[in-house]
Amino acid sequence: MFRLPFSTNRVTQISVSSVVIAVCLMIAQCQFARASINVESLAKKIGSKAHSASGTLGVGVYDFETGQSWYWNGDKSFPMMSVAKMVVTIAVLQMVDQGKLSIDGHVAVSAKDVAAIRSGVIPDPLKVGTRFVTLHSLMQKAICNSNNGAVDVLMRLAGGPQSVDKSLASLNVPGIRVDRYEGDIVKAESKKAADTSNMDTATPKGMCDMLVKLQKVKLLSSASTNVLLSMMAECKTGDYRIKAGFPSGTVVQHKTGTGGTHNGLCSATNDVAIVALPSGKKLAVAIFLANAGGSDQSRDKVIASVSSDIYDAVEKH
Repeated sequence: MFRLPFSTNRVTQISVSSVVIAVCLMIAQCQFARASINVESLAKKIGSKAHSASGTLGVGVYDFETGQSWYWNGDKSFPMMSVAKMVVTIAVLQMVDQGKLSIDGHVAVSAKDVAAIRSGVIPDPLKVGTRFVTLHSLMQKAICNSNNGAVDVLMRLAGGPQSVDKSLASLNVPGIRVDRYEGDIVKAESKKAADTSNMDTATPKGMCDMLVKLQKVKLLSSASTNVLLSMMAECKTGDYRIKAGFPSGTVVQHKTGTGGTHNGLCSATNDVAIVALPSGKKLAVAIFLANAGGSDQSRDKVIASVSSDIYDAVEKH
């Protein structure tokens, strides 16, 4: 009778071990194949910029296809400035989804509101004496034109900064806080370069998380998500920031933020976006530059350069 030189249990152990090893190798290969961001190259380039550039740089990028993310100063809080307009608008749209507000409904505005809206960074044609403005129009002014007066009316509708923060908590969006009306921030900005009290801030990780959840329709209904993203695609500020770092044909749905300048330092130069590349890849990108010197153009170029580095890290490796 022929006998095997080892037990069948040993054969089973060898077979199981081989399968486990093979599966582990397959998982590792899949993870490597799904890694779409050249993090070594990106870290080297961003690290060099952060070392040489004036100010403090915060960067976040997330690849929707693979789920891979990368951050520089990802947990550091940066002043949002007008990026907060997107946050407030999300809180208001949440109320629309809850049936508390109508997107086509009319909102009462005071003479003071009208004056503030008319004096926006981008002049607004709202007529003196206007008493009602649609909610949709207010959101459009806040997102597309970065209008301070419009977002303060939205903030009031939301119940104030504390209510906006409660909305963020209910949506499970950490790392972002809203503390003041835009008008109050502007007053504070006129007196000093940076608010050291950590008010009205976001971390790159927190902002990327919000953008990802927005794109995945985890914050708002499909209808409200489409409303906000359509407005972000029409944002009229920041053409020389994130947009400038990506090739022609890239669709950028974004919101900018810019602080005041005091003693030669600008408190914040920001841009956050959902970026759809010509290749079909989609990214969430958040770039913050705090307390930086130089001109507006030089700070814009820093953000554009970081965007270009992100593009290279995603598409050219």
